[in-house]
Order: sequence, then structure tokens, then C-alpha cells
Amino acid sequence: MRKINLYLPLFLLFFSFLSADLTWAESNKSAVSFFKTKKKSKTKSYQFNRYENLISGTAAFLIGNIGYMSSDSSVLKVTYSGVQTIGVINIGRSVYKIHSPSVEGSFEKLVTNKSVKGYTKEQVAQHLLEIYAKEERAKRLSLFYSSSILALQYIFNAVVYDSPGQLENTYIFLGGVNSIVAIYSALFKSDYEKHYFGDNFDISPFANLSPKSPTYGLKLTYHF
Repeated sequence: MRKINLYLPLFLLFFSFLSADLTWAESNKSAVSFFKTKKKSKTKSYQFNRYENLISGTAAFLIGNIGYMSSDSSVLKVTYSGVQTIGVINIGRSVYKIHSPSVEGSFEKLVTNKSVKGYTKEQVAQHLLEIYAKEERAKRLSLFYSSSILALQYIFNAVVYDSPGQLENTYIFLGGVNSIVAIYSALFKSDYEKHYFGDNFDISPFANLSPKSPTYGLKLTYHF
């Protein structure tokens, strides 16, 4: 009786580990079916327009410029300059949203593809590389267009528009800073981008993200 009492805690401990392992295995097996069920039950009742930031940003950008040109007050000019900047930031966010990959949707499509029973390490690594490369490209293009438009805007405020002397110097400085940022983001790619898209000079906002697909819009190529 004493031996049974000694072995009972060991038996219970072993049984708990076995039960946990079986539970993990069962949940691991059902992961694919979970995503399949989730995909079937999804209903797109409302889909956000990925160009909404571009529309609102362009509107704010135009309002800011019209207000800046028509105002004689330094305070109002600074206010409208803020509206210009908000508009440009929204345009940059729109560029990011257009090019940024959907990680959830990408992997969901990967595991719910009925024609494929399994993937190799190389295929999974290639898929991860694609996601990282597209994400890095989306960030870089967003920074490039935001900085480029801001640089032009500040130079216009300083040189073309009628700005007070103190504001003019500030705009020239900000225009120079944003120009440097724009040049850097245009020329320097991350390792993920270089490996997936190549090291060519690419600043196209309309390019198809697949490196094997045709490219539309502005694309300049120069190998360093």
C-alpha cells in the first residue's frame, strides 16, 4: 500500500505531461482547419478604401496652399503651413498603405491553399522574405514621398509665396532637411529589398510589387 502511495504522484505527473502533449498535438493539427473555417465565415460587410488617406491628404494639402497664398497674417500662414504638413503626412501614409503587405491575409492564403499539402523550409523562407521586403519598401516609399513633397512645399513657401523673413529662413532650413531625407530614402534599400526586388533605383508609387511582373509608373534603373 505504501509503494502505491509512493508511485501515485509520479503517475499523476507523467499523466499530466502526456495529457498536455496530446492537447498541444491536437491543437497543432487543427490550426489549418481553424484558418479554413475562419476564412469561410468571414464576411466583408465594410471594406476600407486604401486611398482615403490620399484623398484627405490631397484635400488638406490644397486647402493649406490656398490659405497660405491668400493670407497676409504671419500667424495664419503658420497655421496653413501646418495644414499643408498634415496633408503631406496623410499622402505618405496612403503610399504606405497601398504598398504594405497584409501579413494575416498572406499567411491565411498560404495555409488554406487546397492545392498544396505542405511547404518546404525554402518556400516558407521565401514567403517571409517577400513580406519583409514589401514592408520595408512600403516604409521607404512613404518616407521618400512625404519628405520630397514637404521639401518642395517648404521651398515654395520660402521662395515663391510671400513669406516673412523669419519664416522664409525656417522654410529653407526645413526644405533642406527634408531633401536630405528624401535622397537617402530614394537611394538606400534594406537587405530584404535588395534580395527580393534587386538593387535597382526604384521610386515608383504605382509599381506592381512582384519582381517578375511588369512595372507601371515612374521607374528609374541604375545599378550601383
